[in-house]
Amino acid sequence: MNAPTGRPVWYLLTLHWLSLAGTVLVTTAGISWLFVLPLHMRGHVDNPYVGIVIFLILPTMFFLGLALIPIGIFLGKNRLRKVPEPVFDRKAAIERLAWFLGLTTLLNLIIGTQITYRAVNYMETPQFCGATCHTMAPEFAAYQNSPHSRVECVECHVAPGAAGWVSS
Repeated sequence: MNAPTGRPVWYLLTLHWLSLAGTVLVTTAGISWLFVLPLHMRGHVDNPYVGIVIFLILPTMFFLGLALIPIGIFLGKNRLRKVPEPVFDRKAAIERLAWFLGLTTLLNLIIGTQITYRAVNYMETPQFCGATCHTMAPEFAAYQNSPHSRVECVECHVAPGAAGWVSS
């Protein structure tokens, strides 16, 4: 699909950093929301602050990104109008897009690894084993009142860490 200037729409997204930032916000918020919302709907989240993230922060990021995209396109088009004869520099556009995709991929990898690390740590807690993963209310209550309450489940039942989680 071509924009009114005869250039592809993705080119207009790369003209100004605001439209790129908006694209990052929309994509990150949308993907995060799609992963977190089903967990919240099923009731697997016991932290009340998760609702704030799902229903306040992620939508704010999403709509802020949606607002930034047309602003960035407008500012980028204004920059093109100031040039006597706009020339489509395909190489520069592809280079900007590659940098953009590389940086956002790196950012998403950092965020994803942190979320994964924290998820594995949470899955090693007795709260997760006894109340979330397995519904063993009497056994979990007995565990909490026993001398074993200072020992996490993974120390005896599975190996700790990601390798133990995968092997179990």
